[in-house]
Amino acid sequence: MSANPDRRAWFAAIAFAWLGAWLHLAGEWQADEQYRYGFGVPFLFCWMAWRRCRGTMEPGARTPAWWCMITAALLALLLGELLRWHDPLWRLTGALLTAAAALLTGAWLHRIGGAPLLRRGIFPLAFAALAVPWPVPVENWITQHLAAVVTDFATMLVNACGIAALQRGNVIELANGYVGVDDACSGIQSLQSALMVSFFLGEYFSLRPARRAALVLAGCVFSVAGNFVRIVTFTLITHTGGKSGAATWHDTVGAVATVAIFALLLFVAWKFSGGPIPPTAEASTPSAPAVGAEGRGIFAVTVAIFFTAWVWSSRTGHRDSTHRWILSDHQMPSGWRSESIAATASAKSQLRFTEWHSLRVQNTNGTAAQVIRLSWKGGARTPAFVTNHTPAVCLPSSGWKQSAPAFFLTLKVRGGELPCAAFPFERDGVRLLALQHLSSGGRPELRLMDPSQIPGTFARLGTLWHEPMRQITEEVLLYIPDPGDAEARKNSAAEFLNAVLSQRTP
Repeated sequence: MSANPDRRAWFAAIAFAWLGAWLHLAGEWQADEQYRYGFGVPFLFCWMAWRRCRGTMEPGARTPAWWCMITAALLALLLGELLRWHDPLWRLTGALLTAAAALLTGAWLHRIGGAPLLRRGIFPLAFAALAVPWPVPVENWITQHLAAVVTDFATMLVNACGIAALQRGNVIELANGYVGVDDACSGIQSLQSALMVSFFLGEYFSLRPARRAALVLAGCVFSVAGNFVRIVTFTLITHTGGKSGAATWHDTVGAVATVAIFALLLFVAWKFSGGPIPPTAEASTPSAPAVGAEGRGIFAVTVAIFFTAWVWSSRTGHRDSTHRWILSDHQMPSGWRSESIAATASAKSQLRFTEWHSLRVQNTNGTAAQVIRLSWKGGARTPAFVTNHTPAVCLPSSGWKQSAPAFFLTLKVRGGELPCAAFPFERDGVRLLALQHLSSGGRPELRLMDPSQIPGTFARLGTLWHEPMRQITEEVLLYIPDPGDAEARKNSAAEFLNAVLSQRTP
C-alpha cells in the first residue's frame, strides 16, 4: 500500500463508517434470531470486494455528482449517529449508517478506479445491505402472512391424512397438544438467510443476471416449502409423541430443514454455472491509483460527526436502570392459587431480558389471569422486539382478533400508579383484555400503544431536538378475561395486580 497520507485517511474514514454500522447492527443480529446470518455478511462482503477490485481502473474526477455522493454519505452518517444515541431501536438507524458507509465506499471506488471499478463494486455494496433488518411494518406483514399460509396448508394436509386438527390463528390444535407457528417457524427466518445465501452463491459461481434472479426466486420457494415440511413434521410428531416429543425433535428438525434448503440452493447454483468455476482472467491494475488531497478532509469530517453525536447525546444524560416493581405470590389473598410459568425459548431469544417472572393466578371465584414482569439491565441493549411487538401485534398470531381500539388505563397498585396500554381481544366468543406497562428507569413509556398510532418518520425524527427515545428497562403484562365495562375492567385488573405486584423499597 502506498504511504500516501490521503490514501490512509480514505481507508480510515471508510473503515470507521463500516465498523460503526456493523457494531450497531450486531446488537440487532444478536437480539433477533432471524438476523443471526448478519454476522457472516461482513466477511462475505469483504471477500466480494476483494474479488471485484481486480481489473481495469481509470481514476475518476471530482465531479459535482461525486461531491453530492460525499455530501449524502456524511449527512446520512450524521443523522444515523444521532439516532444511534437517541433512538437506537429504530431500524432506520442501521439503514442510515449502512447507506453512509456504502456511499463513502462508492465515492472512493470512483475516485481510484472510475466508472469501471464503481460498477464492479455495486453488487458487494448491495449485498452488504442484506444485513440491515427489514422495517418492522414490512417484517410483521410478511411474517403474519407467511405464518397464516403455512398454518393453513399444514392443517389441510394433516386433516387429509386422517389426523383431526383445528386451526386457531397460527396455532394447530391436536388431540395431543398444540403446534404454534411462531415468527421463526413462519418462514421469515429461513427466507432472509436464503436470500443472503442465494446472492452469495450467484456471485461465487459468477452467474449471469437472469440466473441470479432465478436462484433468488428458488431460495424464496425453497424456504417457504422447507418450513411447510417442518411444520407438518412437528404436527405429526406432536400427534404421535405429544408435546414432549415435539420439544425433543424441535431443534433437530429445524437444523435438517435449514441444511436441506442451503444444499438445494448450492445444487441449483452449481447446475446454473455448468460446473466448476472457470479461472478468472485478471486485467492489469495500477499499483497506486492517484488520489487528491480530499482524503484527510473527509476523515476529519467523519471523526467530527462521531464526536458531535456523542456530545449531543451527553446533554440528556445516561439511561437509568431503576426497576420499580416486584412480582411475587407471597402476599396473595387467602384461597387464591398461583402457578409459576417459565419463559419459552422463543421469548428468551427475542426479548433478551435480565429477569423474568410469570404467574398464572386464580382467585376464589375461579377467574384466572396471567401476570408477567420482565426487566433489563441499565447498560444492556433492549431488543427492538420489546417496544415494537405489543399485544396488538403478538396475539393475532394465536387467533385473537382485536375487538376495539387500544386505550390508556391507569391502575392503583400498592399505593402507586401503573399506567398501561389496554388491548381488547376476542376469539371463538371468548373476550380477553391485555394490558402492557413499559417504563424506562421507573418512568412510564406509553408511546407505542397500537401499531396504527406509531409516530411517523418526521415526528419521530423530531424527538432528536427534545430528548432520546429511552430504552425500556421494565415491562409488566397482564392477561385477564375482559368484563367489557370500563369500571369492571379497571377493578378486575387492579384486583389481580394488587394480589401479586408490589413496589420496590427505595
